[in-house]
Amino acid sequence: MGGNASVPNQQGSLALQLGSAIQEALRPSPEQIQQVWERRDPSKMGLPRREVQRVLDDLLELQLEAAKQKAAKAKSEVAKQQARLERACRSERAELTTDSFSPSSAGYASERVSDDERLDRCTALTLGSAVAPVMAGVLAGYVDMPFTCLTALRKDKELLHERVELLFKKYSPLPNSNTMLKEETLSMEDFMSGYNAFFDRITDLLHAAGTPVDDVDSGSGCNLH
Repeated sequence: MGGNASVPNQQGSLALQLGSAIQEALRPSPEQIQQVWERRDPSKMGLPRREVQRVLDDLLELQLEAAKQKAAKAKSEVAKQQARLERACRSERAELTTDSFSPSSAGYASERVSDDERLDRCTALTLGSAVAPVMAGVLAGYVDMPFTCLTALRKDKELLHERVELLFKKYSPLPNSNTMLKEETLSMEDFMSGYNAFFDRITDLLHAAGTPVDDVDSGSGCNLH
């Protein structure tokens, strides 16, 4: 319907979109995991807890740097597009105004002004130029999401510690009496599978927690204890 912007209004839609965005932003690629893992485990024999924790830190740093570069490039491109749009608007508007008020067109609309294509293009550029700063702000916020998410996760040492503990509990059970002297280790394949499994579930987890959204206490956070 005219006059209505397309705004998500279905219950839980914010959580669904957040889940999808966070999944895309935080899920590391196999190449990224391999890059940081092989720095500490070139022989692929597996890593103990403290080294896996460092791998996770290295991985987040690698992702943060990639996210920062990608956001900067995207913002630069948006700024260039906005500038081109504004120049086109000024140029088109100047031509339209000149034609409309030229002496040869006095008393009637000039042939160029009456042209549907020219008038429609000028109107579209005027509207687009007016709303471009708003859309640019939206896009800038969107491209900053990966960096914001990764920064929040990197700072939360408790969550990262618990994630490593869970990986060892799941993939490297406590040693038996015959292997008490051998330190538990985790393989790169198990790390990749276990760590990325969370991102497969995040949309469902957020949707369940955010339905209905109005009932969620945004300041309560979560407690692991």
